[in-house]
Amino acid sequence: MRVLKVSYAYDPFLEMGGPPIKVRALAERLVQRGHKVTVLTTNYALPCRTERREICGVEVIYLRPVLEQLLDKIGVQFSVFKGGRLKDMAGFWRSPTPEEESKFQGLITEMYDNFVSVVAQSRSMEETRVRELATGEVFTGRRGKELGLIDELGDFDGALELAAQLGRTRPRPHWVRPRRTFTDRLLGRAAGPNPGLSLLAAEAHRLLSGGIYYLGPPYLMAESLDYPP
Repeated sequence: MRVLKVSYAYDPFLEMGGPPIKVRALAERLVQRGHKVTVLTTNYALPCRTERREICGVEVIYLRPVLEQLLDKIGVQFSVFKGGRLKDMAGFWRSPTPEEESKFQGLITEMYDNFVSVVAQSRSMEETRVRELATGEVFTGRRGKELGLIDELGDFDGALELAAQLGRTRPRPHWVRPRRTFTDRLLGRAAGPNPGLSLLAAEAHRLLSGGIYYLGPPYLMAESLDYPP
């Protein structure tokens, strides 16, 4: 079966959050089951306007929107004032020049090479091995440990215990919380989870902070408790 998925972001641009990660996981699972999967996504960081890649068996088509022809068609023009000749690189109102595409790709390559070098030195790994792993994919903690990318799996209590052992002291955390005024503490405790009381507490805080206000019962209660005014 041929499957087409559309996502606003895809590997290697997974910093956008959960949906692109889920799309990638689903696409790769479908490939493993023998389906032909194509992902159509935006190309907001790559230098070329359109690019095709194959990642873990998934055909990925990156599209970078360039509105030059559309703007010309509807009669919209841009006046650009800049201090350097490359100041408006990647502007959506025009296509990138070959020089700009080359510079963008060089910048991305430099950052990628620096990342590989840091990981290789920190984890005592060969750069060739790091490049095999640095495909932009996401690993679970357990898988990362198997690959040598992390040392241990744990939680806050485990980290606290280890820090105490290394410091030769007892694991006694000192919780630091932001200071609250007496009014905040009083009204916050009085309001609790009740939405009506929370609204009353907020308005009372405004009254105590100074000013002239007139608050009728409908204003205080109707909106939060769905009572008719």
